[in-house]
Amino acid sequence: MGSCKLLLPWGDKTILTHLLNQWRSAGVAQSAPVIDPSNQVLREALTDAGFSASDWIENPSPQLGMFSSVQEASRWTGWLSTLTHWIICLGDQPHIQISTLRLLLDAARKNPTHICQPSFRGHTAHPTILPASNFRELAQNDIPDLRTYIRTREGLRLRLAVEDPGVSADLNTPEDYARWRPKECAESCRL
Repeated sequence: MGSCKLLLPWGDKTILTHLLNQWRSAGVAQSAPVIDPSNQVLREALTDAGFSASDWIENPSPQLGMFSSVQEASRWTGWLSTLTHWIICLGDQPHIQISTLRLLLDAARKNPTHICQPSFRGHTAHPTILPASNFRELAQNDIPDLRTYIRTREGLRLRLAVEDPGVSADLNTPEDYARWRPKECAESCRL
């Protein structure tokens, strides 16, 4: 994208603040972004959004890919002891409908031992909700990626059919951003 995706405009906010507000309004108890510790601009944005350095997780090896961030989150000791589930969501999916997030959270409450994932047109996507025991298992270094982990626990997976194409689309290119950004942002939100 040429710049930090999380800091791109999204309506009258940034993608970062939009995502944080969206999950807060859905009722999550704790949010902890995983970041590249060298991204000073993002660190400052998180501070501006009300996070202190103890509220985010630093991935010392982001070059190892997204799953290394998930594993760092699984190892982190700053989680509230009362949490029963963890949501793994992508920072470049601000276009997911809040109704989809609420559907997933409700399914996790009703199915506390299941891994809950949205499914759009037969394909599972993000965000993914894991029970505590499954989330803690991700810290193991012999797991190659989240998809493989979930496939080895197929009996625990609950696929929730949604009519939200946002679950299967990321903002990876300027064209993706132009396609998904809010209408009120279309004229003023240029890369």
